[in-house]
Amino acid sequence: MFKRLTLALICCAGIASAEPRLVYSGRVSIEDAGGLSGLELGPNGRSGITVSDRGQVFAIKVRRTNGELSSVNLSPWPNRSKIEGDVEGIATRDAQTYFFSLEGPARVMSLSTSGKLTTLPRHPDFAKMRINRALESIAIDQTGTLYTLPEVASDADKGFPLYAFKDQQWRLATTLPSRGSFSAVGADFGPDNLFYLLERTVTALGFRTRVRRFDLAATDLGEETLLTTWPSYHDNLEGISLWQDARGATRVTMISDDNFRMIQRNEIVEYILQE
Repeated sequence: MFKRLTLALICCAGIASAEPRLVYSGRVSIEDAGGLSGLELGPNGRSGITVSDRGQVFAIKVRRTNGELSSVNLSPWPNRSKIEGDVEGIATRDAQTYFFSLEGPARVMSLSTSGKLTTLPRHPDFAKMRINRALESIAIDQTGTLYTLPEVASDADKGFPLYAFKDQQWRLATTLPSRGSFSAVGADFGPDNLFYLLERTVTALGFRTRVRRFDLAATDLGEETLLTTWPSYHDNLEGISLWQDARGATRVTMISDDNFRMIQRNEIVEYILQE
């Protein structure tokens, strides 16, 4: 069940202050399900939702034994089991209103407790984004501000534009530096209210995963690279959720998009950040 591998820990400003330790890696299976591209777990890490890029929404139940993840079960989400479109990311702050980022066309939608689905106003830049490389990620901070960004950098030198939604409008909040060939595929705010970015690249030997952390309040963004894996260590991880366990440790749970291909797998992995 467990994997052991020396991970490349790289930080552009020095050695990363948090070392991730893999504590679980396993498959997620449900009939006719695939393409799991977004993940949002509750504060206890035992339940939440995940979405397919074909618009299916699933409730996720996580079984834990002595605090450690041991199995995962998916079932249709009772609030809404289907959203039309290429759904890529999920965010919620209070488990009341959920937000979804979509590609083709790029947009963000909100779902209320009454089941009403609403498209948020769009930033003019959204219309210029490539259909299959648009809003992969969405996250919400402790103040309730939404953030989203496209899968690919607008320019290799400029990096990933990060948009913030407040007072019913999007603004360009900052630009996250692009490092190498990695694409931005998932995001979440941790218990520390720092911004965690999940990235993915494809090599001839398989997928590689990277997780970077940013302090959006810092002028230099406080960039840290926490995790970089070798090819094929994990599948195509695209969804990320952070939460704090009973011992006060930050857990990073991620889920993979199998692209509905037999040669890939729906995988869920969990790391503990050791600060």
